[in-house]
Amino acid sequence: MNDQFRLLALRREALCARSEELRASIGADARAISARLQAADRLVAVARSGTARALLVGVAAFMVIGRPRHVLKLGMRALALWPLISAVAPRLQGLVDAFRRPPGASV
Repeated sequence: MNDQFRLLALRREALCARSEELRASIGADARAISARLQAADRLVAVARSGTARALLVGVAAFMVIGRPRHVLKLGMRALALWPLISAVAPRLQGLVDAFRRPPGASV
């Protein structure tokens, strides 16, 4: 019985060591994949936001009313300004939310 217990203890230690190796490997793979998919995560977050839907409706309406070439020029300018817009947008949203809150309401 004692030999069987030692054998099981050795097997458990080997399995725990193997499990630790596999966890480390999975963690490294997840970090590598995460870095590659960060842009896709951002794109999905923008697509799910209400801002993106409003922007899409606005562009579609402008395409129907305006000239497509003018819309493309405007879109390229907006794309060039996107880093600035994405940095300022959360702050502006915070201000809008603060103005919408009734006086005396807690944050």
